Amino acid sequence: MKEYTTKVEQKQLGYHLDALAEIDIQTERCTRILEGLRNRKEVMELHSASDKHTITARCWFRNTVDMVEFTRELEQKQGVLKVTPAIIVERVKKRFYLSTESKIYIVQGA
Repeated sequence: MKEYTTKVEQKQLGYHLDALAEIDIQTERCTRILEGLRNRKEVMELHSASDKHTITARCWFRNTVDMVEFTRELEQKQGVLKVTPAIIVERVKKRFYLSTESKIYIVQGA
């Protein structure tokens, strides 16, 4: 096991929106944009793919006004081409383990 996680009730902390932001960027600015996003309090998870021109961020916001402000501010950053936020309405699946033959590997805890 690599890590142990705790499930936080974000609404109890005042964050009523859980959203994914797809961020299209100029490839040469990828590292700088990732570093800037890494330090944002709204960003809970940050993912870059092998193509290096799309970043996905999972963010928590108190309300839609905060989400719109975050999106507009991000769109003004040099190297950001487009930001597409989507509010998460329902988690359909979360995998907790990976089984291979007789071994079970824990991927992520609840």
